[in-house]
Order: sequence, then structure tokens, then C-alpha cells
Amino acid sequence: MGAVQDFISLARKASSSTIGRQQIIEKYKGFLAIASGDQYANSSSLSWAESNLENHAEKAASDAPGFIAAFCDACEALENWGVAVPGHQYVNNILEKHSVPFRVIDSQLAATDEHISPPDPVIETAESTVSRALADAKALVGYSDASSAIDRAHTALHGYLIKLCGNASIPVEDDA
Repeated sequence: MGAVQDFISLARKASSSTIGRQQIIEKYKGFLAIASGDQYANSSSLSWAESNLENHAEKAASDAPGFIAAFCDACEALENWGVAVPGHQYVNNILEKHSVPFRVIDSQLAATDEHISPPDPVIETAESTVSRALADAKALVGYSDASSAIDRAHTALHGYLIKLCGNASIPVEDDA
């Protein structure tokens, strides 16, 4: 799998208990559309959003620094919305894996010729997302039906488990 596909896979793992998957993918798509020089347009479904994301990402990848910056900017924007997103260490892991001569150091993109091992990923964001989702689920039980609460908890725990598998280098199907 190439670097672009690894970044797309990483984008698909971003999770939120309050924001839908399509909205998350649309945010990545918007930033990568700008980086690719394409016009951004909202997709009619999640599958179209993912397909368009791949197209914009492939085109934006011709300018590696622009692609990396756009991906990181999308992560930052989503994080401001409370979405659990990959940290810079995940970005650096992909860059190192594919011998891309850039790293994100102190939130800045830097060109590098030397081998830099990124720090080990931490899962604090995933754990806080699960805690938040469980609190949301508890609140939903009091104000809504139990199925909404279960769905909220399931979504958060699913995202958390996907992150744990990624940290342990356990392969996970994209539709898992």
C-alpha cells in the first residue's frame, strides 16, 4: 500500500460520537481538494465522499509538502470539532515507512534527509473519546431511547479498537 492509501486509511479511522463519518471525510476531502487545485463540492453520500477523497488525495500527492500540510490542517480542524484524529506521530510513521523526506516536528512541516524515528503513538485521544461517548450514552438513556445510547457507545468503542489495532500493527479491513 502506498503512502496516499495509508493516509486515506488513517482519515477513515477518525471518529466522533457527535459528527457523522461523511462529514469527517468531507473535511479531509475539502482540504485535499484545495491542495490538488480542484474545486470542492459536497458529496451526496459517504461512498461518493470516500471516492472523491481518494481522487483529490492522489492528485494532491504530486506536491508532497502540500498534501501533508492539507492532511494535518484537516486533522486540526476536525480536532477542533471534537473528532478523535491521528496525531503527528501517525503522520510521521507513514512518512518514514514510505521514505518521504518530510516530518512534522513541533506542528511544523520540515524537510529532512536524515532518518527520524517518530515517537510511539499514544492513545489518549481515543480514550478521552470513549469516555465522552460513554457520558453521552448515559445522558441519552435519560432523554432518549436506549438504542441511541448503545449506538453512541458502539461507535466510540469501535473507533477505539481500530486505533488499538493500528498501534499494535494488527491489520484491519477498511469496512471493519
